[in-house]
Amino acid sequence: MFKLQLSKLSKQTWVLAFFCLADLITTICLLKKYGADEANPLMSMFLARGVAAFILAKLFFTVGPISILEWAHRKKPLTGKIALNVAIVSYLCVYGAGVARINRSTLLEEGTQRINDDPVMDRMWASTSTHLKQLQSQCREYNYQLSLSPMADPTPCTYGGNADS
Repeated sequence: MFKLQLSKLSKQTWVLAFFCLADLITTICLLKKYGADEANPLMSMFLARGVAAFILAKLFFTVGPISILEWAHRKKPLTGKIALNVAIVSYLCVYGAGVARINRSTLLEEGTQRINDDPVMDRMWASTSTHLKQLQSQCREYNYQLSLSPMADPTPCTYGGNADS
């Protein structure tokens, strides 16, 4: 019979449990203090039913799989260790993707605002635009076509006239 003894849990199980608990605590704190949103649509559904339902669902969806992974680790240590490591990496990736998804619009708005308000960027774009216009006029003057492909010849102009010239 599988008996869960906290003192004998693997390091990976403790790490995974820590990340799950940290996720739960930070989510609740951010919800209460800043009115944040839950990135996981399933957990968001539980959150709509109240914080207690959210906590119970979070515990159910983490303690169950972690127990199964720990059991697998005890039965087949190498396979269980690999499974726990994959679970840790997967959890962090899904967590990161959720944070990025929920903050994407805010980050894009802030980034656009920062770029638009940056005088150095404004000067750089103006300088680049002026330089490109000069290159285009020089190329036209000699019947060349401007090529901006990074894979092209390092010289930006290619001859556009006919072969007899």
